[in-house]
Amino acid sequence: MLSLFLASPSASPSPAPVRIRVCTMGGEGMCSVGAGDSTLAALRFLAPRDGVVLNGCSCLARCDRGVVLQLTNTGEFVERVNDAASAADVLRRAGAEVDPRLIEAYGTGERGSEHDEEGRLTEALDAYGRAVRLALAAGLGPQWRSLPSSVLRVRERRGRAGAPTAEQAAWLVQLLVRRSRVYTGLSGQGWVRSRQRALEDAQQAVQLLTLLDAVLPDSRADAAAARLSEESRALAWARDSPRLARRRPRHVHDPSATPVSQERLAEAHEALRDISGAILAYEQLLRIEPPDDPRLAPPLAELVLISHRRGLADAAEVREGLQQGLQQVEQVSRETLTRRALEDVESLRRVVDEDIGLLERAAAEYEIGTGRGPRSSFASRAMRDLSTLRKVAFSDINTLQLQILRGDPTDLEELASLSAGDVAPGQQAYWLRAQFETGALPRDPLFVRNLVEQARRDPRIVSRLVADMAANTGGAPPAVEPGPDGADDPAGAICDEV
Repeated sequence: MLSLFLASPSASPSPAPVRIRVCTMGGEGMCSVGAGDSTLAALRFLAPRDGVVLNGCSCLARCDRGVVLQLTNTGEFVERVNDAASAADVLRRAGAEVDPRLIEAYGTGERGSEHDEEGRLTEALDAYGRAVRLALAAGLGPQWRSLPSSVLRVRERRGRAGAPTAEQAAWLVQLLVRRSRVYTGLSGQGWVRSRQRALEDAQQAVQLLTLLDAVLPDSRADAAAARLSEESRALAWARDSPRLARRRPRHVHDPSATPVSQERLAEAHEALRDISGAILAYEQLLRIEPPDDPRLAPPLAELVLISHRRGLADAAEVREGLQQGLQQVEQVSRETLTRRALEDVESLRRVVDEDIGLLERAAAEYEIGTGRGPRSSFASRAMRDLSTLRKVAFSDINTLQLQILRGDPTDLEELASLSAGDVAPGQQAYWLRAQFETGALPRDPLFVRNLVEQARRDPRIVSRLVADMAANTGGAPPAVEPGPDGADDPAGAICDEV
C-alpha cells in the first residue's frame, strides 16, 4: 500500500515592517519647534495600514538639516523632510504606495490652516474645499448625495493602498470641523447660506465618525463597534479599539476627534438659532465624555462635565428666552398694528365726513338760493343722497374697524390663553359683557382683548361700534347710567375699571 503524502506549501513569511524614526524633540533645529511633529503627522496620514511603523524620537544630531528621520531597518538617515511631498517620497522609498491626491489634499489643507490663522477666511475656505474634494475623490470618506440626509454613497479606495486608515479618517473629520468654523466666520460678512453650510460640514464630521465599520473593516474591534448603537460608535473608535490603541499616536487626536466634532455641531446649531439641535449635540457630548472616562484626570473630567452641562443649560435658557421674546414681540406687534390700523381708518372717517359735509353745505346753499322749483327739488334729492352716502361709508368704515379688532381668530387655544383675565370684574364692565350676551358683539376672545385695549385709548370708537353692530342686528344696546358729569360714557367707565 502506497501512501502519498503531499506537503502543503508553506506560507511565505510576511516581510518585516519598515520602521521609521522621526526627530521630534531635543536639539536646536526645526524638529524641536513643531516641524518634527508636523512631519510625523503627515507620514501617519499618508502611510498605508500595514508595512510601516512610525515613531518619534529624540535628537538625531542633524539639527541644521531640517526635519530628519531614520530608516531603522537600514540605518539610513533622510534629511529635510519638511512637507507632505517629501514625506511621501520617504514612504515610496520604503515600498509603500501613496495616492498623489492625498499628498495634494494634505498640503492644501495645511495652507488652508495657515490662511485661517492669518484671518484670510475666503482663501482658507477655497483651500479647505479643494482639500475635501481631493480626499473624497481618493475614496477617503463617504460621498454625501444630499445634506443633511442619511443617504450616502461610500466610495471604495482603489489600488493597493486599501481602505482609509484611522489617521486619514481623523484628518478628514478635523478638516470638516475647520471648514465649518470658517463658514461660521464668513456668516458675519453677509455670506448667503454660510451658517447652513457650517451646519452641514459639522453634520458630515459627526456622521463620518459613526461610519467606522466602513472606514475600519475586518477587525475584531470593528465587529464589536458594529454591535454598538450608532451614537456610541465614535466613542468605541476613539477609546476601545485595541488596534488603534497600538497604532494611534498622540497626533491622531484620540480623545478629541469626536468631542471636537460634536462641539462644532452644537456651535453650528446655535449660529442658526436651532436651539433644539444644539441641546441634542450637548447631550451627545455628555455621553461621549462622561465623568468616569479613564482618559481624563479627575479634575479635567469634572471640568469637562461642568462645561458640557453649562452648555446644555445655556442652550435651554436661550431657547426659553427666544420663546418668551417671540411671544412678547408677537404681542407688541399685534397691538401696535391694531392701534395704527384703527388710527388710519379713523383718519379716513374724518376725511369722508369733511368731504360729505362740504357737499351738504353746498347743496343746502344751492337749495336756499334757488327757492321753489325743479332746481330746489334737485338740491333736496342731492341732500338725501349725501345722507345715504354718509351712512353707507360710515357703516363700511365701522365694519373695517371691527375686522381690525377681531384680528385672526384661527388658533382658538392661543387666543383663549391671550384673552384670559382681560375683562376685569366690576359694575362698569357689565356694560361690555351685555353687548356679547345680547349678540351685539361676536364672541371672539381676541376681539374682546382688542376692544378693551381700544376702550382704554379711545372710548368713543367702542361706543360707536357697539351701537352700529346693535343697529345692524336689529337690537339696541342696553341703557347705561350717566357718568359723574352727567354724560353717557360707558366705554370710559370700562377703561376706569379695567
